[in-house]
Amino acid sequence: MGLAYSALTSAFEGTDPTKDNQNVTGTAPGDHIVYSPIIETMIAQGMNPPIFSMALQRSSNEAANVPGGYIAFGGLPPVNVDPSDFVTTPILAVSSS
Repeated sequence: MGLAYSALTSAFEGTDPTKDNQNVTGTAPGDHIVYSPIIETMIAQGMNPPIFSMALQRSSNEAANVPGGYIAFGGLPPVNVDPSDFVTTPILAVSSS
């Protein structure tokens, strides 16, 4: 499952990475395949706003299956956040062509 923007993704036909090439035809083994990652697909289909967020922490009790973090598509994870610990950044996708 790709989480990057399509300008940043790298998917290739086949299973041998030594045969990967940058052709964008997607028709031969090793060709670079252009695809729409899940975050772009969800935004395009109106499933969520163009935002995703993460909350990372160590699990306080792995034996009790307490989550060690969250990823939220279209909003904020269900955790208490100290506003001074909150960070945002824009993501700028730059095309190489």
